[in-house]
Amino acid sequence: WAKAICARLVGLDVNWFCQSSVDVAKDDALLDVMARAGCLGIIIGFESLDTISLEETHKTQNLVSDYSSAVRAIHDRGIQVIASFVVGFDADGTGAYEAIESFIEENDIVTPMISVLSVAPGTKLHERMAARGRLTGAPPRFIDGIHPHNLRYARMSQLELLVAHRESLERVFSFDAASSRALRLLRNGRFSNPLSRDISAGEKFSVSLRLLWRMFSSPNRNKRRVYRKMFRLIREGIASPDRVVMVLMDVEASELH
Repeated sequence: WAKAICARLVGLDVNWFCQSSVDVAKDDALLDVMARAGCLGIIIGFESLDTISLEETHKTQNLVSDYSSAVRAIHDRGIQVIASFVVGFDADGTGAYEAIESFIEENDIVTPMISVLSVAPGTKLHERMAARGRLTGAPPRFIDGIHPHNLRYARMSQLELLVAHRESLERVFSFDAASSRALRLLRNGRFSNPLSRDISAGEKFSVSLRLLWRMFSSPNRNKRRVYRKMFRLIREGIASPDRVVMVLMDVEASELH
């Protein structure tokens, strides 16, 4: 059905994002038609780089050994991978962040998602943790993927997890780290197709002006160098202006995050 839907989208000049399992990378024909249909990015729940933690998620289709090749297959179609990870499984210590950060850097993931494991009421995990006496009475408003919530984690305290999580986000989403990944990704030459025409020229112009203002007004010399390198990719025809602007918006948003 996915191929049939994408085939109907080809030629409609629309862009879109989706969520899929890592299995999508095993189907070359599907990736090809997704690219032609205007797919810009796929959110993939890799969840963990630890096989024991993956067993806990019951994601039997996730094979860590296939992760990097899956990312390459998707990036080669000019589609970004938004890689999602969760930390806080019983096998996880604070070292889980180091492994995730290395994977993100090695595979040029511009916009990763790293969340803290929370236990939602009504789930089997909640029942299992309640039976083991490992739930706390934390307020529901903290179930946000950022704060350690209602669980006594196996290999670290909530404070240790909170500190490790925040430090990891600061490293991953810093402008220098995110922009370096973005430059490497765009240099592969697969992101030269413009965005669809349903985005008005006026909106594109307005966003581009705001980005230029951020570049020239920034006291950060490295930021200005990065912007110049991005625009050089446009001049050389390696990446389209639309895709460069989109990635720069991701990088700027990452820094604000």
